Amino acid sequence: WTSGAGKHFRGKDFCAVTQSYCNLEGNAQLLDEEPCTDTQLALPCLDQSTCRVGFNWEEIFFDRQSGGCNGADLCSGGASGDPICEKVYSSGDLMWDHRCKGDSGFNVSCIQELCETDERCGGYTRSADGSSYWLKVEASVGTANANYECWAKPLAPGAQSCTCLGPDSEV
Repeated sequence: WTSGAGKHFRGKDFCAVTQSYCNLEGNAQLLDEEPCTDTQLALPCLDQSTCRVGFNWEEIFFDRQSGGCNGADLCSGGASGDPICEKVYSSGDLMWDHRCKGDSGFNVSCIQELCETDERCGGYTRSADGSSYWLKVEASVGTANANYECWAKPLAPGAQSCTCLGPDSEV
């Protein structure tokens, strides 16, 4: 339909919804009106299945479900002599007498700080009940498994962020 000013409008106010992205060449104009916000979205992530946008710790999902992190454990095989791997079983999980475990269980902040001190650490796998933790080289989920969670450490300062379009989106 047409308003009195001759402009076409459809639907309701979508300013509160971040919904799409496009990159126009030259002086091309998509909208007759100013956008709802001055904040521009970053380019879309090329791989929406491993999309990360934050500079905080993030749980990584596979098809909207939890799962353990893919790839190698940072400390599997008992990496002896490596400070980040002290008090870690040969299977890669933190021992019960690890410095990040107290009387009431593992201290998540301690584990995150430990991972952040080593550039090789990409995150950790956590058992759903919080009783076991594995430091991981990479934080991505390949299969859903409700018994585990995969946590990715924050993106490095200055890292390029991207826009997550949604779980079923393709770029």
